[in-house]
Amino acid sequence: MIPAWLRAGHKRRIESNHVVLEAAGPATSGIRTVVAIFDDGRVFVPFSSYAGVNSGIEIPALTASEFRASADQLFGFNGTEKQARTQSGWLTTERAEPLLTFCLAVANAYTEEMSTTAP
Repeated sequence: MIPAWLRAGHKRRIESNHVVLEAAGPATSGIRTVVAIFDDGRVFVPFSSYAGVNSGIEIPALTASEFRASADQLFGFNGTEKQARTQSGWLTTERAEPLLTFCLAVANAYTEEMSTTAP
């Protein structure tokens, strides 16, 4: 899934035990985290970041109840986590495509927000 992410023109940052998928978005750096994928198959979803905790810029499409319900269904979250992590081993071959679809939707929401907030 990471090669497909990179082919779509997005970025990744490699850390010691995880890879952070990043996309252009409204932030001081111009880059925002989408998710982090850990070497044990866990996936970290930064809902609080989507809400603007880090950048001060909320992404409304990513804080909508419909988006959260869809994410909760995909990842098995309970709807209250602000910094959500799946269980170890969550990412499997079968879940790679749905995860990529989720990540591309987040990146698209970032792009749309940049176009509406541009001067």
